[in-house]
Amino acid sequence: MSVLKQVYNNISPSFQFFELSQDYFLVVDQGGSLIHTNASFNKASGWTAKAFPIKPNQYLAASADPASFLTLSPEDGARSATLTGCEGQTVEATWSVIEQEDYKVYVGIPPKDSLNPQALVDSYQQMAFLLDMYGNMIACNHTALKSLELVSDEKAIVGASLLNFIPKSEQRDYASLIRAGLNGEKKNITRRLNFNFGRDRWLDVNIGPISDKDGRVRQVRLTAQDITERKRAEERFKELEISYRSIFRQLAAGILLYDLDLTLLQANQGISDILGYTSEELVSRGTFDFTHPDDRKRSNLMARKLLHGELDHYSLEKRYIHKNGEVVWCLLTATIVSDLNGKPKHVISVIQNIEKQKRIEEDLRFKKNELDAFVHRASHDLKGPVNSLLALYDVVVAELKGQDQALEYFGHYNKNIRRLHDIIQNLLDLSRIKDIKAHFKPVEIRDIVDESEELLRHLPNYENITFEHKYDLPDQVHSDRTLLSTIIQNLIENAIKYSNPMLQGVVNIHIKHQDGLLTIAVEDNGIGIKEEVQPKIFDMFYRATNQATGSGLGLYLLKNAVDKLEGKIDFESKYGQGTTFTIFLPTEGATHTADALPN
Repeated sequence: MSVLKQVYNNISPSFQFFELSQDYFLVVDQGGSLIHTNASFNKASGWTAKAFPIKPNQYLAASADPASFLTLSPEDGARSATLTGCEGQTVEATWSVIEQEDYKVYVGIPPKDSLNPQALVDSYQQMAFLLDMYGNMIACNHTALKSLELVSDEKAIVGASLLNFIPKSEQRDYASLIRAGLNGEKKNITRRLNFNFGRDRWLDVNIGPISDKDGRVRQVRLTAQDITERKRAEERFKELEISYRSIFRQLAAGILLYDLDLTLLQANQGISDILGYTSEELVSRGTFDFTHPDDRKRSNLMARKLLHGELDHYSLEKRYIHKNGEVVWCLLTATIVSDLNGKPKHVISVIQNIEKQKRIEEDLRFKKNELDAFVHRASHDLKGPVNSLLALYDVVVAELKGQDQALEYFGHYNKNIRRLHDIIQNLLDLSRIKDIKAHFKPVEIRDIVDESEELLRHLPNYENITFEHKYDLPDQVHSDRTLLSTIIQNLIENAIKYSNPMLQGVVNIHIKHQDGLLTIAVEDNGIGIKEEVQPKIFDMFYRATNQATGSGLGLYLLKNAVDKLEGKIDFESKYGQGTTFTIFLPTEGATHTADALPN
């Protein structure tokens, strides 16, 4: 490894300081040759990197003792010595040494009155000016020229008063700052300033004295950090805060502001109107005290999930207790509010009074229950007489055997009675499906298919259809038998009713069970469903064609049964070619959720 590479490896953590320091840094190899210097020494001596390595007799002054300088050790402390520049310049400093195995780093502290003014201001990353005791500029760095757009060349402003570049309205304050610096004080101000040759800027200004070797203040250092963007961000934040406070006060909905410990900090007038308490009463006790006891556990759980980052927001219907003791239903939406750095700062909740909606929902639920009860009772009461009429037809057929015309009339009568019977049965099935809760038990799918086909033998087109079965499943699966029977029977009935009378009907039934998912596919070569009516086929009482003789409840029943089992329906149909319905049902113990099922 080269000596210079070792130097860089060892000093790299502080290399920026090494290069920007006003002190002198020299790296000397074992033979005494100079192999590296920093910027301050280069300016003072005139040496450049192209000149390295430099022999001792080329950079040590005749007045100095070369042997004494080169043998300086850390234990010797500081020692004065004069070095010679490339054009005969003398570089005077008090030197100490940092010794390594293959090289030494000499650190030279120049006399205070010999500091390089330009090196001083260039050592700052922010804007920097060096002023004499009259406020005239001795030097300024490139950052100052560029940031304030003063002039392109620093030489053009050296010797000029800094106050010449400052608006008259600000000159008194800056003159006061300069006087404070000359008096040995350090000052800081934050000021909005429009330099005569630049744009309007916010500056964080620091001023401090610079003393000579006798301790007398001869110069003033003025540095300024451009904080315009930060100030603009603060102003925008203030505007947003004003807007927020206006919304907070005026919004009819309730707004609650919490800290991250869920301590209530603010409550607006909207929540006071909803709950009857003043903002002060709410803040002193916290809204969890006014939450209905039955809703507190769930509310606290959701709030904790929000704070732990499991949710970015949540909405929750909950009950509050009004000051007068009444229960008030509200919709609460909560989210995290972050600061300018994106760090969570507050929780904000918006609360809407939904008491009217809840009363409407309750009224609709009551009326629906009444209607369901009426339909169930009426259907049940009609079922007995209709069954009697169907039985009477069998007697009439036997009694009028051979009387073809009379039997034809009674056939029409029987067809309408059977249709009425189907409607009543569908209404009873629908009422039962809506009321029951799915109970999963071992079910034999093959038996349900056979039973469904047997129950549908009375349909006109049944004898003209060939049924083909394929089963990829065990003898039993865990599901609800009643709901499963409704699904399978309605799928087969639909395939029979909408078969093509001009063709030999074929109904393919494929049922498989895999990974807790039951798939039922029923494919037919019937008349199909027109594309424009396909979105409506699951609507109540909807019949897609004039050929339909049913109640219009079959597919509606099917969908309700599938929803009860948290499944999904898919279908494909081409008019004139046929239809395929595919049902996906999770069985007991399945890991599938409704969202995870095939779409």
